[in-house]
Amino acid sequence: MQIICGKKKVEKAIKKQLNLEKEKFRSRIKGRESKFLFVLLQSLNYVAGRDLLIKQDGMIDKINVPAYWLILSLKAMLDIILRSRITAVQVVGKNEFVQIFTVLREHLAIGFLLHMLHMQKIYPLHAIKVNDAGIVEAQERSDELYKAFKSWVDVAGLDPHWINWYLSSFAERRAKVGNLLRKNFKETLHVEPDDLYNISEFFKSVSEDHLEKAKRSLSTMPFLYIKRKPLKMKFRKHMSNTDTQRWFELLKYKPGRDFYKSPLIPIKFNGKKAYVLMTWVFIPSNHFWGTWITDMLLDNLKLGARGKWADQYGKTFQNYTDEKLAESGLPITNLGSRKISVDEYPEIKPWLNKLPQKEGFEVDRLIKYDKVLFVVSCKANDFLYDRKAIRRAVIFRKEEIEKRVTKNLEDMAEIQVVTDCIRSCEEMRKELNLEADRFVPVVLTSIVEPLGCAEVRSYYSARRGVKLPEAHIMTIPQFIDMVNTWANCDSTQ
Repeated sequence: MQIICGKKKVEKAIKKQLNLEKEKFRSRIKGRESKFLFVLLQSLNYVAGRDLLIKQDGMIDKINVPAYWLILSLKAMLDIILRSRITAVQVVGKNEFVQIFTVLREHLAIGFLLHMLHMQKIYPLHAIKVNDAGIVEAQERSDELYKAFKSWVDVAGLDPHWINWYLSSFAERRAKVGNLLRKNFKETLHVEPDDLYNISEFFKSVSEDHLEKAKRSLSTMPFLYIKRKPLKMKFRKHMSNTDTQRWFELLKYKPGRDFYKSPLIPIKFNGKKAYVLMTWVFIPSNHFWGTWITDMLLDNLKLGARGKWADQYGKTFQNYTDEKLAESGLPITNLGSRKISVDEYPEIKPWLNKLPQKEGFEVDRLIKYDKVLFVVSCKANDFLYDRKAIRRAVIFRKEEIEKRVTKNLEDMAEIQVVTDCIRSCEEMRKELNLEADRFVPVVLTSIVEPLGCAEVRSYYSARRGVKLPEAHIMTIPQFIDMVNTWANCDSTQ
């Protein structure tokens, strides 16, 4: 047993172990690469939520591994095969499939080590124990902020409601951002954004067809592939003037590329060129179009389309809020937004000293339930941040996390002041018909925010001594669940 100390030496040890694991995998698959490629592609294309489901002979084999690590592992194994220039796929029977699948499970440590290596660069370990078999024990990270935020990262990407709704209506925002986005996109990527949108819709349709075939299959998950020549012919129908071949090169997956942007894996099947499409890039959330756009805006922060896109993002979230509240069936009344000025209601003036706006304030939504008035602030104004959290492939740096918490605290404090103002100003409240026995401040967010996570709240209140505002900070589904719980409690009393 050996103890390795120092973050650089620990990083070197992790890399060494990772290379050993990859070499072990190469040795296991030698001479059977085409069969392993088949099982890998099947495994990748049937990732469901956080688990991997493989259906064989009517039975389902489930791996309880976080999807992020799982995809990281399978992707690394796929890259090993593709780097050897093997693209021929050989279909295997159910017994051999299970045998190969068992081997893949034995090499999932590759994903863990890749994740560990990435974490080492951000939240470094300073000591690990190793023996001849490799890393056997890692020193627990002493950083309590890291521990608290790990809990948040684990849940931040698990609320697909908003992102599904947002990504399903890109056409509307594309029209609103209009020529500016089109110009920025063409100048930056040298392809047409209209092509990208049409390709996205086409692949989404293909994915739906593929998954429908999978549902109808009674025994095994069918091998979903697209022949190259028919695909090119259909592809051209969805293009404008951009060279089809250039798009194929951009969309074709190569080792090191991102599945979200390059979801077509080139293969040879029955001696002919074909592609396997990663359907989960498009179903249930269409991440393809959004990833191309957000990557462009993330890499080019001075683009004119960035500000307009962010503005539409926030406004669209308010529409989402209204729609989901209406669908909930809750016994509530959505009173909409209210603008309240000091000229109209001088009694609010003392409260304005605690707010950034000195002429008055606007409440995004006022929601009435029985004798309770929820004073709501809708917050979804950072689409790049949301994209990071939903994909979960990006681990946030400490400075970025601290900055986000500060913003959460500001948002919660502001809606708390607004709520206290409405509660205290009786004449204004009567005139605006905002009477209630209880006033509850709520910050509704597009995804789970750091202070929406109990572990993070506990860390800041107990370890940092921060007095947290009374305001709730939660997503729409969480808000609906809370009101539903109140309604059920009231009905049983």
